Order: sequence, then structure tokens, then C-alpha cells
Amino acid sequence: MRNFFILFGLALSASGAAWDPVPKVDLARLRPADFQDNELDMPFYLAHFKELADSVVEQGPDRGFINIPVWRAGGQNKPYNARIMESILSLAYFYTLKKPWNPYYGSPAVRQRLEAAMEFWCGLHSLDGHLAEAAPQRWNLASTAFSTKFMTRAIALLRDGPPLDAELLKRVTAADLQTIHLVLTDPALFKYGTFVSNQFTNLFASVPAYLEMYPNAEIEALLRQRFHDGMKVHQSPAGHFYEEDGADFGYDIGTHMGNLDMSWHYVHGSDLGKLLAEQTRKWFEWIAYNSVPEKDWSQWILNSAVATRGRTSAIRGIDTPIGEAVPEARAFATSQEDRKVEIAARRRNLESTWPNVAPLRPGSMSPYAFLTRGFPTWNPTAAQRDDARRNLPYRARKEFVHQLVDDRYPQVYTYVRRPGYYAAFNAGKQISVHHLQRFGLGLLWGDATGAVLQSQSNSATAAWGTAADGAAQVYEAADLSAGFSVAGKPVQPKPGSMDLPLGSLTVTYPLGDKGEKSLEFTGNGIVVKVRHSGEFTEFIPLLESGDETTAGFTVSFDPPAMESRVAANAEVGKRKLVVVRLKAKDTLTYRLQFAP
Repeated sequence: MRNFFILFGLALSASGAAWDPVPKVDLARLRPADFQDNELDMPFYLAHFKELADSVVEQGPDRGFINIPVWRAGGQNKPYNARIMESILSLAYFYTLKKPWNPYYGSPAVRQRLEAAMEFWCGLHSLDGHLAEAAPQRWNLASTAFSTKFMTRAIALLRDGPPLDAELLKRVTAADLQTIHLVLTDPALFKYGTFVSNQFTNLFASVPAYLEMYPNAEIEALLRQRFHDGMKVHQSPAGHFYEEDGADFGYDIGTHMGNLDMSWHYVHGSDLGKLLAEQTRKWFEWIAYNSVPEKDWSQWILNSAVATRGRTSAIRGIDTPIGEAVPEARAFATSQEDRKVEIAARRRNLESTWPNVAPLRPGSMSPYAFLTRGFPTWNPTAAQRDDARRNLPYRARKEFVHQLVDDRYPQVYTYVRRPGYYAAFNAGKQISVHHLQRFGLGLLWGDATGAVLQSQSNSATAAWGTAADGAAQVYEAADLSAGFSVAGKPVQPKPGSMDLPLGSLTVTYPLGDKGEKSLEFTGNGIVVKVRHSGEFTEFIPLLESGDETTAGFTVSFDPPAMESRVAANAEVGKRKLVVVRLKAKDTLTYRLQFAP
């Protein structure tokens, strides 16, 4: 099939005249006032659109390829990589956008490049609809499923837009349907989609969009089945979505929630919308236990050491239209009042820098900028947001021990609330193929201090834990099988979300074959005891904020241990990372303590 489209493209380029030049936009001829409040980012894209359009290859075997890294990284910008062609949506958006400031609406020059790019995209498919990313004909779920999301949205814009080759649009629509059907029905793609859920749930976004244009009973039935399947295979009983069989904050917040947000536009108010809302509610329960706010609520510090794929350590918040139906989501959202303040600040910044915009860099013109643009948004009022924040687990209750437990792999996440602090402890099997995960004490937060400790993923020097003398990693970088007891009685973790009995919690686990470690969660701190034959070092990654450092929080230890402090030259949110190292031999007792 690819050879056919190469020959077809060569024939077109040989017989047709040169493409029309793409007009250049001079922002100096426009004004910031020309752009509405939801368009304040558009001057950047408008100013650089010509660069994107001019990058479409005009002649030769790669005719139609977008030969500029405006979306994926430069090294990935290869003609076999279908993910590059997701920027067809960017071309389609400007071609169909009827605004006084957009000279590209219905532009013959843009149409020529858009049609060539669509022809090229059709030629990338295998006979059954697969697409490749990393190498020619190395078909994978990511390139195949993501293409349906962006191309379906492009089709929705183009079908009622300015003139376009009707037969080409039919072929593109048929290829899109073929790929949608493939992902919905292929057992191998579905199985891999349970491993990296964000890739498969692209279909939850693209298929409802397709069905709104072209009702199809078979596709709708398949979508319904996959929605129901997803409640079990895409989401852990602990609440996170599966990314390489574990938890990952970056992919959950970025791609997976983005898929659900787009899906919500089409399915809210239906039975599928109820499933989606329940899935979202469970996920926000997960994120509520695994994030703590700065004092001014400007950022959230994450229990990020458990992540399987990325290193997202802090976020500013999470906005989702599903918050209209899921009150738990509102705690992380931008309020309507704050949104107005943000818009005013962005407009002032636009006016002060006009007509200058940032340069175009790899990744800076993502097609995501146009994917759901124009869809209704939803933000809570400040009162709704504040009410949700009062219901965060560690604000609603001053004392509890709670566990979220996954049953795909032994992953036990334990959350301890005491009157003066909140802690997250992670245990389980190291499942990250990248060996990113670090177990043990992951996060520590005080009511008065904010976050004071965060274990760092994929780190040999800033992960919380114990390292034998000369060892490359702490023991907590490997599998950690912990025992839990409350008031001296053993407790067995169970899949799902549950409170443990009230009382003093002790967690104990072996340090290889060299000893044992325990944590006792007392009323105002944590007592850590290490028994280890020979010399070892305890790593305690602290978060310090300005001149306050960790006022109200102390690390104390018994002699003869020796302390050193190492600045990690890293920041977590607004805080600097400083690692306390306690050098000891055979035994060590130390306390992480909060002022009464």
C-alpha cells in the first residue's frame, strides 16, 4: 500500500504546478484586543503556522510528510513515524477556522499542503490499519490509537469546512474507521492497552467523536464493551490507571485524563458518562491520597517515587470538565474567580510583549492545542473548590491509617494521618522496566510546615532509604515486602481502598539478608530503626523552602551516627531538595518529628 501512495504522490508532483506560497502573518498589523479570552495563546500558533505549513514536503517519495519537529522530538521526526502526522490536525484547524485574524481559512496554499499530508498519512497504514512509530513497519498501539484521536477530530472540522478533495476525505475517513475497528477488536492491541492504558483510551475519545458524525451500530457496541472492560483492565483497585502495569502521575494526568476529558464531551449524560464519572472519581481519590498542597495552594507535591514511567514530582493543579459531576476533582481545579485573574494577567502580558512571541521549538506546536479547543469547559466556584479541599482525606480527618492496594502486582500504598502530619509509605514489587520506582517512605507533610520530605524516583542519591556500604542503590530500590501491624496486631492488606483499625502503626521489612528496618508512626513523628550488619548510610531527602527551611520539623538521631547534608541541585515545586545522610554501623535510630 505504501508503494502505491509513493507512486501516486510522485505522479501528482510531476504533473501538478508548484504549490502556492503560504501567506505570512505580521502580528504588528493585529492587536491583542482582536483575540478573545480563550484565544490568548493563539498569536503564538498564528505567527508560526507558516513554518509548519511550509514544512510539508512538496515533491518526491515523502510528499506530504511534515518535515519539521514542531510536535515530537527532533530525532523522532522520520517519515515512517505516524505520530508526526498528528499535526494534520493543526493544519486542519487553521484551514477551517473562520476568524478575522486568520488568513489561512480556506487558503488554497494551506489546502494543497493539507491534502498532501492526508495522502501521506493514508499511505503509512498497513493493509489492516496498523501504523508505526519507531521504525518502518514496526506497528504499535501508540501510533495506531493516537492517530484515531487526532484524525477523527480533523475529519470533524473538515467535513463541513472550506472546499477539500471529497474523494480524499472519504479515503481518510475510511482509513480512520479501519484503524478504529482494528484497535477495538485486535486482541494483541487490547492486551498491550492494559499494560499502557493511556494509549488504548485514545479510543474513548476518538470513537464517540466518530459516532457523532457517522452512526455505526457495530462500532458503538464494541465501544460499549471496551468501556466496561476498561473499568477492570485500565484502572487499578487502588485507583490509578495502569502504566506499564503500575502507577504513573505524568501519564495519568497528561494523556489519560485528556482522553477522558474529550470523551466526556460526547458521552456525558449517558450511561457511558456515568461509567466515566465513576472511573474519574476513583482516580481523584487516588490523587488525593498521593498529593499534598503548598500552604498557598499554588502547587501540589506528589508521592512520585512510585511512578513507573516518568518523574513528575509536583503539579499546579488539574482542570477537567468532569469536575461538574465529580466533586472530588474540584479540590485540584482552578476556580472561576482565579480563572478570571489568570486571564487578565495573560492579557496584560500579551499586551506588554506585543507583537513578539516565543520562537518555535520542537514540541511547542502540539496538535493538542487544537484537539478540544471550542469544547465547553467547566470550573468550580471558589466556594465549591474550597468545600472539596476541606474534604481531602488529611483535612477531613485528623487521624487515620488508610491503604490503597493493587492486585495486578503486589503494590501496597499506606497513608498515615496523625494530628500534626501526614505520610505516605509505599511497598511492593519493583515492576518498572526502567527501574524508576523507589519504595519506603515516599512523602511527608505537616500542617504547619507543608511538604518536608519526598523520595525521588530513579535516584541513587536522593531516594529515601538504607544503602549498604559501597552499594549503588538503597534497598528500597528493589522489591519491598512489608509487614503491617496496628496496636501490635498484624494487618493483611486487601485489594482496593480501606481504612485500617485505629492505633499505633508499625511497618517492618527486611534489608536484604543484612538486617531489618521498622517505622513507628507516633502522634507527632516517625521513629525509624535500622538494624544492619556492618556500615551503612541512611538517605533522607528533605524539601526546604526559602529561609523557613524546615522550621517546625526536625531530624534527630542517636549517636554514634554521623550526619552530612548534600544539596541535590534540584527543585520540587518551589522547594529545594537537600539530602541528609546518616552514616552508621550495625544499628541506627532516628526520628522525623514535628513540633506539637
